[in-house]
Amino acid sequence: MTKVLIIGANGFLGKNLAQQCLDNNWIVDVVVNKAADNVPMGVRQYIDLAKATHTDYDYVFNTAAFIPYGAYNTPDDRLLESNIQLPLLLHNCFPCAKIVYASSVSVYGGNSNEEINERSPCDSPTLYGRSKLSGELITAHHKRYAIVRFSSLYGAGMYGGTFIPAIVKKAKTEKLITLFGNGSRKQNYLHIRDAAMFCINAALHGDNEAYLGASPASASNKQVAETVAECVDGCQVAYHGEDASPSSVYDNRYTLGKLKINSFVPLADGIKEMIDE
Repeated sequence: MTKVLIIGANGFLGKNLAQQCLDNNWIVDVVVNKAADNVPMGVRQYIDLAKATHTDYDYVFNTAAFIPYGAYNTPDDRLLESNIQLPLLLHNCFPCAKIVYASSVSVYGGNSNEEINERSPCDSPTLYGRSKLSGELITAHHKRYAIVRFSSLYGAGMYGGTFIPAIVKKAKTEKLITLFGNGSRKQNYLHIRDAAMFCINAALHGDNEAYLGASPASASNKQVAETVAECVDGCQVAYHGEDASPSSVYDNRYTLGKLKINSFVPLADGIKEMIDE
């Protein structure tokens, strides 16, 4: 029977990944940071990495990370501890397992509107992006690995300080969503269940390389806001000022073919789940 270890199983991606692994009837052990409230029922045991001697895992999923929301270029020791030192620890502790590393499209940088694919250069990323790229380089020294660079993950239970949960809250409490500019800036949103599927398929089908975990199409701020407004009676969308931020557009056809992924949670369905939670 397949045995897996999930690092960061109490986090947004980790808990969804743990549930999908359990649904596959896999044996699931977990590593959590402090609280374990979000870990789904059914995991076999909690592992202390400081005492880890387990070498019989088929897959080790590293979903743990420090994400400095709003301060991506601010030095912070947690970038070193979580995003660099942890991948090195896993590399040393589990030499026989395949390590699947949940990375970020932040490694590419974000200063242009050009379409990004798996082979795009990593051009001037932030400190956060550099820390994730360092984690990738460490993971790539492992005998068996797969790296998945994720776009913006969304879904019920996500961190509330980002765009979609923020406008959902505004829609429900104020019946008004205000966007900067004309709402044309695009972002790529990947539902959290789809992100977990990317991790599992990277373990099952992926070779030793980096993949791009994104949905097939990016959505404009206007499209997202109007989708939210349609789900909340009486909500309006307004526009103010300018938005000079670049759009995020991806071409991950190589990843989708290699990892055998051909279905996604529709954005409207995922947003409705967030509104209803």
